[in-house]
Amino acid sequence: MVRTITVTHRGRVTAVPRNGGGLTVRVELPRHSRKVGA
Repeated sequence: MVRTITVTHRGRVTAVPRNGGGLTVRVELPRHSRKVGA
C-alpha cells in the first residue's frame, strides 16, 4: 500500500490509491492548532 502524506499549515492530507482504481484522500485537521496570522 502506498501512502502519500503531505503536511500543510491547514492540516494533514493523506492520499491512498485504491486497488480498483481511484484515490482515497483524507484530510485531518489538528485539534489543537496555533493561531498564526489570520
